[in-house]
Amino acid sequence: MPTPTRCSLRGKIWKLLLGTYRISAQEYVGLCERGQPPEVWDKIKNDTFRTFKVDERFKERVGERVIARVLGCFVWKVQDLPQSRFYNLKFSYVQGMNVLAGPFLYVMPELDAFYAFTHFIQTACPLYVQPQLEGVHCGAEVNHLATKESPSHRM
Repeated sequence: MPTPTRCSLRGKIWKLLLGTYRISAQEYVGLCERGQPPEVWDKIKNDTFRTFKVDERFKERVGERVIARVLGCFVWKVQDLPQSRFYNLKFSYVQGMNVLAGPFLYVMPELDAFYAFTHFIQTACPLYVQPQLEGVHCGAEVNHLATKESPSHRM
């Protein structure tokens, strides 16, 4: 199964739920033409070859080069964003983003996947991908609190 050329129903629903309406082939090509972002390219390449490594269907459908290209373009796009007056979030590549991008590429064409992935990172889980991994630490704390045995349940 090659990389999808049309958005699957699942992909359309994900884009709708994420509010991903604006897609620009011209902008994406421009980001691709900038090449590999040097400050994070080694990290990206270190992760992409192992994305869903044991899933044969995924490997047949989504190539490593496509994942790397989407992640590289994501880095260029977020570097171009103006600094927000409302929050101080710094986006770049952090380990594990390849696993977040993979499902988007599995269910939709590269262009759609790039914009849906970018929108997902910026709106649904921005703290999870911060350089200091604040979201990961918050998630671990929530998990700890949720699984902590309350005094009334002890016997």
